[in-house]
Amino acid sequence: MRKTVLIIIGTLILVLLVISVISTIGQPKVKEVELPTEAPTVTPAPTETEAAQPQWIPARGRVNEIKDRMLTLAANGDSLTILIKENAAVKKVEEIGLEVKEIKIEFKEIKIGDEVVVQFEITTEGQFEGGEVFILPSPDFPYPF
Repeated sequence: MRKTVLIIIGTLILVLLVISVISTIGQPKVKEVELPTEAPTVTPAPTETEAAQPQWIPARGRVNEIKDRMLTLAANGDSLTILIKENAAVKKVEEIGLEVKEIKIEFKEIKIGDEVVVQFEITTEGQFEGGEVFILPSPDFPYPF
């Protein structure tokens, strides 16, 4: 009898092993994952200077008014007045053959009627401050060039 019990237990173990092998056939294999050996790097938060980098917004239009360093642009029936910073780059765009050249000029060379693009930012006080001015050769000149 003891022999019969051992044969039954052995058979049950064998049947369970066969069932477990059959159930894993066709199953995707588990991929081994390598764990990093070095500590992860932490990206520091931006410094005040980096966080304060301006988000430039382009404004395009015809110069309607110049008062001190304020340019008033008009386009599509709307107008926008932008304070141009003292250190702002002012450039005249010229098309020479197939090339487009930017020629640095002075702020005082901007004239009423010029078609311009002003790259400006909105300050924390809600003012529009221009950091770059491009005088375009014509109203239909593509921007960016």
